[in-house]
Amino acid sequence: MATYKNINGTNIPIRASDPTNPILGEIWYNTTSNTLKGQGYQAGAWTTGNNMTGTSVRAFQSTGSDTAAVANGGVSSVAHIDQTSDWDGTSWSTGTGSPVSAYSRVGFGTQTAAVFAGGQNGPSTVYNTINEYNGSSWTTSSGTLAQPTMSARGTGTQTAGFIAAGSSGDPPTKLN
Repeated sequence: MATYKNINGTNIPIRASDPTNPILGEIWYNTTSNTLKGQGYQAGAWTTGNNMTGTSVRAFQSTGSDTAAVANGGVSSVAHIDQTSDWDGTSWSTGTGSPVSAYSRVGFGTQTAAVFAGGQNGPSTVYNTINEYNGSSWTTSSGTLAQPTMSARGTGTQTAGFIAAGSSGDPPTKLN
């Protein structure tokens, strides 16, 4: 069985009092209270912002952070959508529509350096295009996915990311 020292390269610090500003993940033994202590995540609370801009959609893709995010594409009850919505940590605003009207795209990166790729527009149209968003406008990459892909997963930055799995075709064929 691995010990704390084997994993972290040091023993658990022994202290007479708790640190003033412990960092997340820090562990110590308090000799005054005879307790093992650690600093974990603090409980938070959910808040409600305004609704996303544009048409209500499902199967859209998003990326970013809690203070700067972007959502793109999707499908409404009647159409495939190219809409883009930007989040500033407080509210949504309308961004520039993307070059592709699709749902089930893959997305990763930041609000000002995002990648959205693949996606589907109807049962027989699956894309292999890669689009980049800089927070205000879109460009289409000269590169493409190896094959048309929908419902894939991706992670990374605009300049160093990857896309994996997903499906293609009608009926869908699983991709590795």
